[in-house]
Formats: sequence, structure tokens, C-alpha cells
Amino acid sequence: MSGLADALARHAEPPRKGPRCSIGQLLLDIDDEDRLTLIKALADPANVSPRMLEDSVFEEYEKLIREHTWRRHRKGDCSCGQS
Repeated sequence: MSGLADALARHAEPPRKGPRCSIGQLLLDIDDEDRLTLIKALADPANVSPRMLEDSVFEEYEKLIREHTWRRHRKGDCSCGQS
């Protein structure tokens, strides 16, 4: 292995463990139609802001998922590692 490959291997992130984030869990809990709508919204950050997601999910499901959680989930930096 090259020096860089060795360094990257030493700094590789371990697989995520633990429960899904609140958004990953929400995606499992909602009906298929809303799941598809939410997946499309998550994939469209140019038109669907984290604030829109926060407000809409609270209005529909009375689940408060803050803007920073939506941003983290979109980046794949949450505990479920999904985007």
C-alpha cells in the first residue's frame, strides 16, 4: 500500500452503531406515500429547506425534528448514516 492509502486506512471511520436518527425512524414509521414525498424532499435541498421540513413534519405528525437534524441527515452525518 502507498503511504496515503495506509494513512486513509488508519483514519477510516468505524461503521455506525446504535439506533437510527429521528429522521431515519420517521421514514420507517410513516405510510408509503408520505415516505416517498419525504425522500424526494430530502433529495431537493435547493427547493426544500430544513425549516420547511421541520415545520411540515411537525404540522403533519406533531414530531419536532429540528433544522440541524435535517441538515445532518442530508449529509449522512447522522446515526443512521442515510441521506
